[in-house]
Amino acid sequence: MRLIALGLLLSAAAIAAAQTDHDNIDKGRPLSFEDAEPIATGGMAYEFGLNVNFLRRGRVGFGIPFELIWGGARNTQFEIGAAGAFGNRANSGRTGLDFSGFEVGVLHSFNRELPGTPAMALKFEAELENEGVYKTHYRVTGIATKTINQYDRLHLNAGVEFAPSAGAGENKTRFAAVLGFTKPLGYPRQFDTTGLAEVSLRQAERRGDAPIAGLGIGIRRQISPRSVLDIGLQSELSGRNRVPLRLIFGYSTSL
Repeated sequence: MRLIALGLLLSAAAIAAAQTDHDNIDKGRPLSFEDAEPIATGGMAYEFGLNVNFLRRGRVGFGIPFELIWGGARNTQFEIGAAGAFGNRANSGRTGLDFSGFEVGVLHSFNRELPGTPAMALKFEAELENEGVYKTHYRVTGIATKTINQYDRLHLNAGVEFAPSAGAGENKTRFAAVLGFTKPLGYPRQFDTTGLAEVSLRQAERRGDAPIAGLGIGIRRQISPRSVLDIGLQSELSGRNRVPLRLIFGYSTSL
């Protein structure tokens, strides 16, 4: 009986370590913020989705992001991602299917949330973006997550992007901030769905342009211990090449 109990305990621990949690938020799944909690040490997950961008003058474009996340060290996750695009683009005349970007990142958590102290993390990212010509971008983002009202959480993401290959008239340093909110839905009877909302503001690419403000709402639904579906809706309210409406579908699973 002891051996059986021990086996069940170890199996449960393995499943818990491997599962993907609907309440653990990653950037792009489905909105533009993330929480300060890394994936479990040794864990691995992949995420992919489809973004539908409804642009001005009736144009429509599609993005296909993919990301692999690995808990390669204690309190640290490593990320590698790529994306394709087809249809219309906000800042390009191309419409065919092609590679739109490649990205690597590292997120390190400094502390778990304690009473009166939010969870804190720092993320470093490097991106190679294809806009007809390849451009490199680097981002540093500070992340804070704080629980309010027992189950709800606030997530503040604030950082700076460096674009050394920016063209003439473009900002080589761009600041951005997102305030996100997550709320488990159905508590205390159910624990399989999380609602999300965000308010964002980022500096425009071109000098002298107004900042780009955005709003978003979304939902994440647990469909198995290892898998989560997500759907989101975003709108950019200002900006030269803004996306008035973006519909996001995604799927995340642990390996």
